[in-house]
Amino acid sequence: MSMPSPPPMPGGGTPNWWSRNWKWFVPTLAVALLTLFVGAILALVFFIASQMKSTDVYQEAMRRAQCSYHVAVALGAPVEGSFMPKGNLSVNGGRNGSGTAVMNDTLTGPLGSGDLFIDATRSKGVWAYNELSVRLEGGDFVDLTHPDFEDGQCPSMPDGSDAADAAIDAS
Repeated sequence: MSMPSPPPMPGGGTPNWWSRNWKWFVPTLAVALLTLFVGAILALVFFIASQMKSTDVYQEAMRRAQCSYHVAVALGAPVEGSFMPKGNLSVNGGRNGSGTAVMNDTLTGPLGSGDLFIDATRSKGVWAYNELSVRLEGGDFVDLTHPDFEDGQCPSMPDGSDAADAAIDAS
């Protein structure tokens, strides 16, 4: 004679996947979602920073700052902008449209740092700078709206040198 099988346990037989694995799955899911959220925020910040730095108004302001003899002497060469410029930029109508830009950025070089200020208005696709200056560490301002900067070339000094030479001579 065989023995009768024991009665079934209350609540069923073998536990399902969720009841066996929830203790590791829930924290793993929470970490994965948090990582995804932080990654999306970082991607957005990098995208905004690259968009602001790639605008023609910012590129021209940086070119002028890097070409300036006075900025090169005070900050050294090369002069670089920070990771993310601050301010507002609004452009309407594509390449030939209008717009405004009010931005600032921290410039750094081997000898010091300064603040770049941009206040510009765009009409018919051309930016006009109401203010474009660099405030140096001592509080002095360097005006970058001088007509010598407008031809797209770095102005040379009376002795034929340029801003990079001035930075080398100053160090």
